[in-house]
Amino acid sequence: MKKWFFTLVELLIVISIIAILAAMLLPALKKARQKGQEIICRSNEKQIGTAFEMYGGDNNGCAPPYSAAVYAGYDDILWSTWIWPYIYGEKENASLGVPGYKNQYKNHLRRGTVFYCPSWDGKPDTDHTNWYCSYGYNFCFAPGLSGVHFTKSPKNWKALVKPSMISMVMDSSASQAYYGETIYIQRGARHIGNSVNVLYADLHAGTKKYVDIPTNNKDVFWREGDY
Repeated sequence: MKKWFFTLVELLIVISIIAILAAMLLPALKKARQKGQEIICRSNEKQIGTAFEMYGGDNNGCAPPYSAAVYAGYDDILWSTWIWPYIYGEKENASLGVPGYKNQYKNHLRRGTVFYCPSWDGKPDTDHTNWYCSYGYNFCFAPGLSGVHFTKSPKNWKALVKPSMISMVMDSSASQAYYGETIYIQRGARHIGNSVNVLYADLHAGTKKYVDIPTNNKDVFWREGDY
């Protein structure tokens, strides 16, 4: 029986064909992986939105403050910590009676939670080296209720007229996302086409290119009224 053997030329041709196919397929696979990460990120934001809604149900329709001081001499409680128990309940990282408070800048903003975007590199922002955040809160999306500085007060969510147009939470490299902190949003534009996932005040999530984010702080994307 006659045996067939590859010549060196034939082997090189086969290797070349495989290399060409790999070069064609790898970009498509990379894009598919990035698209999958973008979808997971939007799902994270929707879960955050559900937690906001549950928090509002317990707090007269109000969204949490961006941050608020509860104990003198301790760090303020961040918005993500306020909604922690609505997602994860009373877990072991409770401190001072606040679920999610222990090491809040790092431990509960970690891989595997809804606060972690899979497209994020896991590194803290250069300006906030102890903050491990994937998402930032637009602390001006609704007027405050308490009469104190607007970044600290609860947000009067039920007062909004155009919630589908107002951003509430979005990709960011720090825990805030507002006109005055767009550098954090720019650093958080980690999805296809330098885009950002945005959770709106009506709790729908969408994708927006960073270049299309309004630069006018009076735009309804940032806030609905003059407050």
